[in-house]
Amino acid sequence: MQLYHSPFAVQLESEKDTVVEPDISVICDIYIIKLALYAEAGVREYWIVDLEQKRILVYRLELDAVVNMYTFNDSIPVGIFENLSIDFEGISRYLF
Repeated sequence: MQLYHSPFAVQLESEKDTVVEPDISVICDIYIIKLALYAEAGVREYWIVDLEQKRILVYRLELDAVVNMYTFNDSIPVGIFENLSIDFEGISRYLF
C-alpha cells in the first residue's frame, strides 16, 4: 500500500518559476539545494525521512537551519505546531 499525502509539485513563489517535488516521487541527492530554496521561500521546517539510513532529519529553518537527527524509534515534535508530535516508532512497523 502506498499513501501520498503531500503534493507532487510545489511552486515556492508565484513570481518565480521555482517548482520543487517532494522526494516521495523523485529520489535524489539534492536535499541541500532544496534546503536553500525552502529557506529562501520562508518554509519553516524541512523534514527528510531517509528509509535507507533509517533516520529522520528535521531542519528548523526558523532557527538558522538547525538540524535534529532522529531514528524510527522516536516520537518527533513538529516545531511549527504546539503539542504535536509524530510517533515514528508506530509508523515504522508499516515501513520495515
